[in-house]
Amino acid sequence: MKYLLIMCLTLLASCGFNSSDEEGSKEQRSIDTLNAQRSSQDSDGDLVNDQEEINKGRSPYVADIPKVKVNFLQNYNIKQIYEDQMIFEIDTRTAKDDPDFKYRVGELFLKENSIDNTAKLGRFSGVTWGNIRQEDYSWVKYPEIDEKFYFSKRAEYEDFKKKKLSESQIILENTLKLVESPYFNSIEGLELNFYYYSYSKETYIQLHTQKIEQSFQSGVREDFVITITNPPKELLDDTYMRHGEFIISEVKDFYIPDLKMTYRELLASVKAKTVPVYKTNPFENDLNYVAVSKDGDSLINVLSHLYSEKFEIQEDKLTRLEQFSNNLPSFKYLHELKAEDKSGQWFVMTNPLKQHYLKHKFKNKDSITLSFIMGSDLAKREAEVIPSFRNSVYSGSKDKTLPLGNITKNSKLSLSLYLKSIKGVKLLTTNEQFAYAPNCRKNCVGARWNVWAKFSNNRFQEMESSWSANHYSEVLPSFDLYINNTKLNLDDLLKQNILSISLQKDNLGQFLFLEISNLEDIDAIKLGQENTAFIKIKPLSEGYAGEGLEITDIGGNNIDKNWHAGLICIREADARKVPLAVTSWGFDKWKQNVQWGVKNPQTGFTPTRGEKKKYFNGVVVDIISKVTNFYN
Repeated sequence: MKYLLIMCLTLLASCGFNSSDEEGSKEQRSIDTLNAQRSSQDSDGDLVNDQEEINKGRSPYVADIPKVKVNFLQNYNIKQIYEDQMIFEIDTRTAKDDPDFKYRVGELFLKENSIDNTAKLGRFSGVTWGNIRQEDYSWVKYPEIDEKFYFSKRAEYEDFKKKKLSESQIILENTLKLVESPYFNSIEGLELNFYYYSYSKETYIQLHTQKIEQSFQSGVREDFVITITNPPKELLDDTYMRHGEFIISEVKDFYIPDLKMTYRELLASVKAKTVPVYKTNPFENDLNYVAVSKDGDSLINVLSHLYSEKFEIQEDKLTRLEQFSNNLPSFKYLHELKAEDKSGQWFVMTNPLKQHYLKHKFKNKDSITLSFIMGSDLAKREAEVIPSFRNSVYSGSKDKTLPLGNITKNSKLSLSLYLKSIKGVKLLTTNEQFAYAPNCRKNCVGARWNVWAKFSNNRFQEMESSWSANHYSEVLPSFDLYINNTKLNLDDLLKQNILSISLQKDNLGQFLFLEISNLEDIDAIKLGQENTAFIKIKPLSEGYAGEGLEITDIGGNNIDKNWHAGLICIREADARKVPLAVTSWGFDKWKQNVQWGVKNPQTGFTPTRGEKKKYFNGVVVDIISKVTNFYN
């Protein structure tokens, strides 16, 4: 019995020992297999195997590639030389200690695309999709040109656009920084492409390619200059002058000494195994490539690889990512968010998907954009820009009304009126008097009467003279602004800070610059219907006078005023050989006493009617305007 018990205990002990040893052996084999897989596997395609990345403290699921940030500087120069040796030049060089100088300008296409799509659609759900192109990740667009500067150059260019061009060049100042990284110390052989948008061809045209023969060190921002010779004429004529747009730059390629390969070669390997995730917030923009399996990974898995637990999704919406959480108040229209410059919300944009974005399995052909957008930025996303230039607009004797474009409660109207000349009809007149009393030295009955009259000789002359003003208030009578059929009260708009207005001067002369924003407070704009803004150019002053001899007043004693007014008018008109003005005092009562068209045989004078005519100070202006309609 004891023997049997000992045998059982021995067997149990033996079985227990063998089981533990076998499990340990299996675990070790699993670790060895995993390490072997990691040593041969590169999940994110950055050409460093997963095990080596783990050993170095790197994530095997987020590709390590050189990050290059390229921006335009504000400075650029455009020079066009014509066959008659005339030169048109645009030079924005600004001293770097100027408070208005923007050291880096230009935004990535993808950032602009994601915010625009959010303003258009994503604001309703926090999620939107758009057609994301490969160039969206690399193209940097020069921002819209400053309006005052653009208006000034647009007016100046009008005298050059019909000339025959001999040669031209564009000089751009750019800046580049290789983001600090322990893995990439420098890059060299940088190649850049430059493009512009052709509105006639409705596509982007490659303008220039240039290789920069210098080395860029990690963490150091360096400037360099690009010269583009003889660009297409439509770039300045149409893209720049008509639409206020300029140039796009792109990093085409560069050499990575640490990897002994080019950026394009590395990126091709990374793109084959990852999904691009672009993040933008008020402080930074960042593009990462996150590993996905062949069958795809959920958004939550992708974000977990990239941000660990530093994000939250509630009720199918991204509500927090790193230090930014949703705090945007509820709204119906985007213009309600104009003042929300400290409140924002996360918005997710993807390429078009067939299912809900949280259920979709993202693969390497997909794209993800995460944008924390402030309310004020949402409110000013441009849906449509309507530029306009009209040269030498003449008010005439009445007025001239011109459309500026469709307008909404979330729009901005910018306008420059260049004061060219005062043109119209001038009244040349005199102020004269007539008096008569009979000379009766004897006591003659019936001669106790006298008469006097005031009259003018009115002539009209066409005139044109230069126009200058000391204050913008002197220009305001020359135009009215309308929305639909409602005239805007400019004084009220000024008091409400809806309108800003100033009289300025450039090399072309004086111009009135005005800007109207906050249109949500203007009742003339009706929701749910098309609204149009107009400008009416009108004379500064106007009046009417009869041509020729005009009796303006008459008096006396013991006289028939009507009879004497006609007699004096004929007498003075005869002396000056001018018509009798129909605006004369009492004309309708004495005109029947005049033998119209009958020549006086003694003086040779033939009485004619001097009709009522208009004299006026019309204006000639160049009108440059831009209506910017924001998403609403």
